[in-house]
Amino acid sequence: MSEKIDDKEAALQKKQCDDCYKYRDNLLKTSPAVIFMSQQIEKLAQTHPKYRQQIEHINKQIFSKLEEKTNDESEKSKSPIFIPSKHLICDICPDNTKLAGFHPDLGVLICANHITKSTSFLLESSITHELVHYYDNMRFKVDLSNLKHHACTEIRASMLSGECSWSYEFFRKFSTFKMFGGFKDCVKRRAALSVSYNPICESKEMAEKAVDEVWNSCFGDTRPFDDVYFG
Repeated sequence: MSEKIDDKEAALQKKQCDDCYKYRDNLLKTSPAVIFMSQQIEKLAQTHPKYRQQIEHINKQIFSKLEEKTNDESEKSKSPIFIPSKHLICDICPDNTKLAGFHPDLGVLICANHITKSTSFLLESSITHELVHYYDNMRFKVDLSNLKHHACTEIRASMLSGECSWSYEFFRKFSTFKMFGGFKDCVKRRAALSVSYNPICESKEMAEKAVDEVWNSCFGDTRPFDDVYFG
């Protein structure tokens, strides 16, 4: 009996992952934000060896069989380094707190078991959010044991991903979203919520304090975008 249940669960998880990859592949072709962030990460990787090494480090953690490497550095620099179809991975997530996540050693994980027809439209902002973390980790080497570092990248990710647009807030049932100031309130709230999940964060108040302390400098930093287009 248990074996049949396991088989059903395995089949369900396979379908969830297959569907996840279809959603991902569609966004890689159609989403301006996902395409732009992927291009900017690739641009960073091509700019300096240390950025390329960070992506190669993630490759080693994820893929047991590495692709053959060329000894020709000039040839290596011409090849794509950040390949979204390879570095944005769908898998089954144990918790139910998010649609996607980023880890400095593992890259971007999309939670296939949390995508439904009603939440699939949130996937674009979720992937963009994690790509901002990816970019920040490469560009600024974020130290997640420092709550100010964590708060800053969460502010930027919430601000630049589009997750605080009024339509997303309406979906989350934040019907009190204000036309003036609502965007900032959302970014602050979501950044503090993310920081509160950090194991070293002891309370909601500590998370909010970290966000407040870096707010002015981090909310004003829209790199690699020229401006915020989702407010």
